[in-house]
Amino acid sequence: MNYPVRVALVCLLAAPTFTGCGGLMKGLAAKMDPAAGDTTLVNDAVAANKWDDVKNYCDSNFKKPDGKKLHYKAKKVACDSQAAYLKENAEKA
Repeated sequence: MNYPVRVALVCLLAAPTFTGCGGLMKGLAAKMDPAAGDTTLVNDAVAANKWDDVKNYCDSNFKKPDGKKLHYKAKKVACDSQAAYLKENAEKA
């Protein structure tokens, strides 16, 4: 088998492997986002209208039950949600 045919064959066999691995790695990276769990916690509180919890999540001294601080992305979501909620209530009044 000559060299150009071997190169073409290797490329044809390798292409699906690389694209499959790339898709797999992209999916794993999304699951390994450190803010995902904390953001879900905040979004669940907002959806359930638990505004006292959201206010606590926005507090800089808040720590989760495991003693760790809330991820900064989740804290931003909490503070933005709380500000929108307070603005909405102020406009209603």
